[in-house]
Amino acid sequence: MNREKILVVGSSNTDVILRIPRYPLQGESLVVYKREQALGGKGSNRAVALTRLGADLDFCCKLGKDASGEFILDAYEKEGVSREMVLLGDTEGTGTAYIMLEDSGSNTILSYLGANGDYTQKDIDVVLSKLSHYGYLCMDLEFSLEAIRAILKASKEGGPKAVIDAGPVRKELPLEAFRGAYVLSPNETEASGMTGIKITDRDSAEKACAALYQSGCENVILKWGKQGALLYDGTDFSHFPAYSGSGKVVDTTAAGDCFMAGLTCRLSEGYSLKESIQFANIAASIAVTRLGAIPSLPNRKEVELMAEKAGQEGYFDR
Repeated sequence: MNREKILVVGSSNTDVILRIPRYPLQGESLVVYKREQALGGKGSNRAVALTRLGADLDFCCKLGKDASGEFILDAYEKEGVSREMVLLGDTEGTGTAYIMLEDSGSNTILSYLGANGDYTQKDIDVVLSKLSHYGYLCMDLEFSLEAIRAILKASKEGGPKAVIDAGPVRKELPLEAFRGAYVLSPNETEASGMTGIKITDRDSAEKACAALYQSGCENVILKWGKQGALLYDGTDFSHFPAYSGSGKVVDTTAAGDCFMAGLTCRLSEGYSLKESIQFANIAASIAVTRLGAIPSLPNRKEVELMAEKAGQEGYFDR
């Protein structure tokens, strides 16, 4: 199989997972009944997911020179994630994400960027000097704004095809910053935050996608939760229903990151956007049946077996 190489750029965190029965009300104190720590960050999630899916990739992130950074580097080695492009800094500690996870599986995440937000010009130059080595750029918005702006600008000037996970919402980035991106992909909350359009149904979802398309990107893919995904290519809207045959939803923490990894992996292998979205939906459908971020991410064999099952059920004919 001929595969184009992928550069993943994004955040790397230590996740602190707080398990709660429900979200606290304004001003309320609520007892957390379990606390866990794990590898996380939108970039890490995508890098590990892509590695498990068999993609050819390098991962660029920035860590602090601290115990959390050492923990993360060890985790990458165990997962087989390339560490060649991992940057280390002396100024800020490794980023931390605080995840409030309800019994229902819903989650709210607070992110402290730490080293993720501390890219120097030297760091940025390292990334820009190697962009031309890759066919695809898979990037989130959970790190340095200066680095994000520079990488987006370089990628649209003859660099790799940019597949952008538009989260978290960064108000400092105008929509025009995504001009030239091959894919711009927010979830419902992010799309609403970027456009001011609250997504409540198919009509409002299409309006939000159309507004995002005005950025000048080539395709908008809305990660639409239980509804699956909605693609707008400037001409037509295409809905790709979520696959529900993988099991009960227990934790949606890394579903979007898993979707983006599946999408980029399939694109790098020469598949069409439609085929890549379907593959991404299958991968994400497995992730949400498992607890945790990294532990939920499926390997290639698991996705292929689930895709075979979905095909027998007529999923790809919808």
